[in-house]
Amino acid sequence: LKFVLPQALPSLGWTALVETQNQFAMVSLSRAFAVLATFGAAPASAYQSIANCVPGSVVKGLSFTDGKVGAYAIALQAILPSTYGDLQLLAKSPASSGDCLAAANGINSNLVLVNNTLDKFDDLKEVGMLGSLKKGTEEENYLYVFKNKDFRAYAHLSTCVPGPVAGTDVAGQTGGKVGTYAILLKAMISSYGDLEYLGKGTVSNCLEVSNMLNEGNETVFKMLKDGKGQIGSMMDEVGFLGSLKKADKEKTYLYVFANKGWNSTYGVMDGFPAETEDKGGDEEEEEEEEEEETEDGEGEESEQGKVTEEAERRLKQKLLI
Repeated sequence: LKFVLPQALPSLGWTALVETQNQFAMVSLSRAFAVLATFGAAPASAYQSIANCVPGSVVKGLSFTDGKVGAYAIALQAILPSTYGDLQLLAKSPASSGDCLAAANGINSNLVLVNNTLDKFDDLKEVGMLGSLKKGTEEENYLYVFKNKDFRAYAHLSTCVPGPVAGTDVAGQTGGKVGTYAILLKAMISSYGDLEYLGKGTVSNCLEVSNMLNEGNETVFKMLKDGKGQIGSMMDEVGFLGSLKKADKEKTYLYVFANKGWNSTYGVMDGFPAETEDKGGDEEEEEEEEEEETEDGEGEESEQGKVTEEAERRLKQKLLI
C-alpha cells in the first residue's frame, strides 16, 4: 500500500477541501483533490476514535491511490496527519444501506466502540488485506476508523506536596508520614482514587511532571513507573517502606491517583454515555483478574495504594468534613 503523495496534499486543510470542492475546477489539481471529500457528521474532538464514511465512487475516483480501498486510508491520513492516527477498522456496506454513515456518526459521537461496530451494524463487513488491494466500487460505501491523535486519557490526577506540609501530623492522624498523607488528600478530593505512584524530588521537577500528568500524558506515567528516560530520572519513587517514614523537609512529594471520574472504556469523564455497551468476555475476565489481585493484596504497590474506608472516615471526622 506504499505510494507517494505530492507534497501539496498534506498542506491542504480538511475544511478547505470540503467547503471549496465545487470551486476546484479552477485549480490545476482540482480533480485529484476534490474527490477526497467525504460525507458524515463532523467528529467530536478528543474522543478515542475518529471515523469517515466514504462513497465507493469517491474511493474509486482518486487517481493518486489508483482507486484502491486500502490506499485511500493513507490519503486521509495525509490530509489530517495531526489527527488521524493508526487505522483501527476498515469496513464496507452496500451503498443502499445506511449502516456506514450511522456507524461513523456513532463512533464520532463516542456512542459506539470500535470493537463493537461490526456487531451493531449488520450490513457492515470488515475489509481484509486482499479486499483493501481492490478498487472501490460504486455499489459500496467504505468506513475508515482511525485512532484520534487529539485524544488524551485523563486516567490519573496528580499533585505536588512540599515536604514540610506532607510531614505535618494533620489532626493527629497522619503522623507526618508520607504515605498516610495520601489519606488526607483522598478525603479532601473526592475524585482521587487509589494511590498509583508516590515519588519525591525537587519542587521544579515535581511541578513539571505533575503538569504533564494532569494534561493527560499517559506516557509520562509509564516512564515514571518504569523509572526510564528523562522523566524517570526526575523523580525518585517512594516504595512501601519509604511511605511509612516521615517526610523529608528538603523534598517535594508527587502523589499520583487514579481518576475516579474517568471512564477508561469510553475514554470520557463522568461515567458512561447515553448508550451503554456490553463489555466483551475478554474485558470481563481481565476485570475479574484485577479484582482478585486487589482482594489478595499482593505486591508492594497494592499495599501502598490500599486505603481503608474506616481510616478515611475517621480522618474526615477529625477534619469536620
